[in-house]
Amino acid sequence: MDYEAKLKAIIEAQVKGGYKGYEHFAQAKSDLIGIHVLEILLDTGGCKAAYGEEEKFYPLDSTHDHLGQMLPYWLFVARSIHVAWHSGEGNNHKEAINTAFSFLHDE
Repeated sequence: MDYEAKLKAIIEAQVKGGYKGYEHFAQAKSDLIGIHVLEILLDTGGCKAAYGEEEKFYPLDSTHDHLGQMLPYWLFVARSIHVAWHSGEGNNHKEAINTAFSFLHDE
């Protein structure tokens, strides 16, 4: 699945969850979507609608599984998207989209 299709799937999950903020982008051309990728992926209402608000415990890392914090799932996903955006080398939007998309099927 290409990045445009993944982003559209994320927008569709937001709409399915009750958030209509970016539904007009579901039919948009990729050049228009590209300008708004981070805005779409990190929108609070969109994240809540797509990923849910159930709180879970998230460990700091795999070796310190007793250290961490309780977070709503949408916030954990948003933080992960943000980290992915900054970790990419030139293709930041692709890393962020892949991360956001991977969490759609992780619930």
